[in-house]
Amino acid sequence: MRHVTRLWQVYPLFVLSGLSQAAFWPAVAAELMTYFPRDRLHAGISFFNIAWCGAMGLGSTVAGRLYEWSPGACLEMGAGLCAVTSLLALGKASRRETGAVEEPVARADARRDS
Repeated sequence: MRHVTRLWQVYPLFVLSGLSQAAFWPAVAAELMTYFPRDRLHAGISFFNIAWCGAMGLGSTVAGRLYEWSPGACLEMGAGLCAVTSLLALGKASRRETGAVEEPVARADARRDS
């Protein structure tokens, strides 16, 4: 198995990380605005950031422990969680298309204002 032996070998990963975050975060911020009413947006974004940072810290800790136990276990768990998350997202999208989910307040406000 090959490993990183020089620091410059990691730089392309940093570039890819920056590009993916540049595409990801604006979309997340726009989507958050649809879930919270205007007067509660600050609290909603605060909760999202606390949950995101907590999950990043907890995920790193759990992955480290799993890697100590079995190097492939963290990859298997990640694949399983990715599959579950994808199924949940697909279910939410299908409920939104059929009208089974109520329209978020921010979207209703935006339609009323225009």
